[in-house]
Amino acid sequence: MKGIQQKSYGKVRGSFEAQVDQKLGKPKQQAVNGLKEFFESHGLKYDSEIHDAQRHVLASIGVSSKINKVLGGSKFTRPIAALLGFGMGSAHEGRTLYSDVKKKIKGGDKPWGEIFQPMLEDQVNNAVGSILSLWKGTDGDVSNPELISYINKLTKYLPDGRYSQEAKRNAEIIKQSNNKDI
Repeated sequence: MKGIQQKSYGKVRGSFEAQVDQKLGKPKQQAVNGLKEFFESHGLKYDSEIHDAQRHVLASIGVSSKINKVLGGSKFTRPIAALLGFGMGSAHEGRTLYSDVKKKIKGGDKPWGEIFQPMLEDQVNNAVGSILSLWKGTDGDVSNPELISYINKLTKYLPDGRYSQEAKRNAEIIKQSNNKDI
C-alpha cells in the first residue's frame, strides 16, 4: 500500500507515514545506526534479521521519546507519549498486515502464519520499547551503548520477529557466536 501522496510546498513528500518518520528524525534509521555502531565496537556484525527485536525496541523508545519532547518533556507526559508511540508502531504494523493479507487474498503463497506471527512479535517488541521509554534513562538517545547493552540482554526473552524455521536456525547460530557479555 503506497499511502496517500501529499502535495509539497517546501515540505516533506510521500506517504503520511513517511512524513511522520521524517518529522520524528527517522527513528528506525537511528536505531539501526545505533545498533550497527554498538555491535561493530564489540567486533560483531549487525544483521537486520537477527537484531530485529532490538531494532523494534530501540525505534519505539526513540519515537516515544520524541513525542514526549513535543509534549513538553515532563514525567507527566511520558505515559501519553508512550501510548502514542505504541499507537504509531501499531499503525505501521497494521499497514504491513493489510498489505500482506491483500496479497494473500489475491493468490499470494505466503503462509498465514508468516503473515501474522512476525507482526504480532514486532508489536510485542514495540510495546516493550514504549514501556521502557517511561524511564528517564531512555531519553531518546538510541545510540547510548548502556541502553543498547541492556536491550541486547533483554531481547533474549523477547520474540524474534521471524517465522521460518530456517531463519530461526540461522539466527540461533549467529546468536551463539555473538554470545559475548556485551
